Amino acid sequence: YAFHCPRTIKAPMYSNGKVYGTLFSNTVKKLKLYDTAKKSQLAKEFNLQSKRNILRAELKTTTAYMRSRKINLRLVKDLYAVSTLNKLGNELISSFSKIKFMKTLPEQKTYTEMELYFTFQGMNDTQLLEYKNSMSPNTYKRKRKAYLKFLNRFNEDFEISNKIRSKWKYLISN
Repeated sequence: YAFHCPRTIKAPMYSNGKVYGTLFSNTVKKLKLYDTAKKSQLAKEFNLQSKRNILRAELKTTTAYMRSRKINLRLVKDLYAVSTLNKLGNELISSFSKIKFMKTLPEQKTYTEMELYFTFQGMNDTQLLEYKNSMSPNTYKRKRKAYLKFLNRFNEDFEISNKIRSKWKYLISN
């Protein structure tokens, strides 16, 4: 699977020089998706729990952002309040629902769509900024819009937010 999340910077997560997950970040949030077994294997910390195929989802943000979202976390005991836990769960689900999972490219594709796909997928942030500055803002906006429209055509129905929601409800109820 490949991942895409709009308005974020996507970067691989490394352990011993090998990729084990993906980090999506913007100015206030960092979203992490990684396989715990693969991370343990790379770190040579293999144990019984790490043999299971578990996709770990993490959200890291600031307390100021949480307060702006009406989530009060001043003391550790605030984490025991059901209303706070529900708000935290909703924030986690909302953040991860923006990630799109792509299994394969669609069969019906044009040369221009493929060119845009490989252009935007293959660039790091510095290269993307240079690419953006090399053309007029309208041209870049048009190309970016066409690229995102193309991505939406092969968005997998699998949404991680549904799995996170069910796991969160299970954890709160126990």
